[in-house]
Amino acid sequence: MRCCTKNAVNVESPKKIVIEETEDCTNEEVNVENPKKVVIEETEDCTNEEVNVENPKKIVVEETEDGTNEEVNVENPKKIVVEETEDCTKEEVKPNSDLPTVSITLSDGSVYTGTVKDKRVHGRGILKYATGEEYDGEFVDGKRQGKGKWSDKENNSYEGYWENDRRHGHGIYKTADGFTFEGDFNNNKREGKGTIITPVNTKYTCTFQDDVEVGEAEFFFANGDHAIGHIKDGSLSENGRYEFKNGDIYVGSFEKGLFHGEGYYKWNNHTSYAAYEGNYFEGKKHGNGRLINRDGRILCGEFKNNNMNGEFLEISPQGNQTKVLYDHGYFIKILDVIEEKIDVEEFIKETVIHTTIFSDPHMYKKLYEIKKKERPQFRLNLKK
Repeated sequence: MRCCTKNAVNVESPKKIVIEETEDCTNEEVNVENPKKVVIEETEDCTNEEVNVENPKKIVVEETEDGTNEEVNVENPKKIVVEETEDCTKEEVKPNSDLPTVSITLSDGSVYTGTVKDKRVHGRGILKYATGEEYDGEFVDGKRQGKGKWSDKENNSYEGYWENDRRHGHGIYKTADGFTFEGDFNNNKREGKGTIITPVNTKYTCTFQDDVEVGEAEFFFANGDHAIGHIKDGSLSENGRYEFKNGDIYVGSFEKGLFHGEGYYKWNNHTSYAAYEGNYFEGKKHGNGRLINRDGRILCGEFKNNNMNGEFLEISPQGNQTKVLYDHGYFIKILDVIEEKIDVEEFIKETVIHTTIFSDPHMYKKLYEIKKKERPQFRLNLKK
């Protein structure tokens, strides 16, 4: 064990007080003449520890076998313990050892076991409420304040910081139905950045204002999917981006966590489809849309419950146009062949999927900036 030499200087006296540690780690105290302030300096990269003492008659500095230093003001009934860690930093612990410990029944039937001050719960204790709730932690003047654990008979629980009998500061709240929140509280309400884990092990991080989720959120789903976007009531809402574990990507509008409104979908090489641009309803392609196949064919028409349904315009990679009929996703027949050809390259350039909508993870925030372009040459007068 390394033995350090400690030098103590009496700031208010020209005399110097030296506390020396010998080879056998015993302490020798020299020339203590009623100092009011003592500065203890420790060499060999150890941090300095300053102790203010009001007229002590004796100061004892002891080092145990594990290197822990203890300083005791004999004139003070409270004991100050200074612990030295492996990196030579010191931590001072001041327990409420002078407060009496009691076990009492309060007027509301609650039972308290712990320290008291001026006939109030104060210090540290356990309070078992008549309602079935329980608190184990710190009190100040009869109120929960400091760090503590709370639980109720329904198995809801909170562990963290309190102020004026309310959750205040950093803490972890767990509900009986399996939700976990970790973050900051302000006067019993969630405030600032926090993380929630749901019963199905979905994890998301967002900002809270007055106990309400606001702004952007990032989701990590148990199946490996990932999403970012605006949050409302614990789900994606308005614009966002959803990345599937298999590599598929959706960018567009959400409602209650489902694709809803205008959206853009890109498949990742596991189907014959490449991309879709169009409308969604409650998670399904529904309404006007354009489906681009990997072979270059483009299908434009009305979708119903995720399927092509009715009359569609099929555009070949060479620009040939053909009217075809689908029924609930199944091809029925060719209705007409149009002689006029389309410039496929120009057509693709007019679509939003031609932009960086999939490669830029924050493009969903700019969707409102993308001007909706008119495409009269590609519109159909669909048969009823």
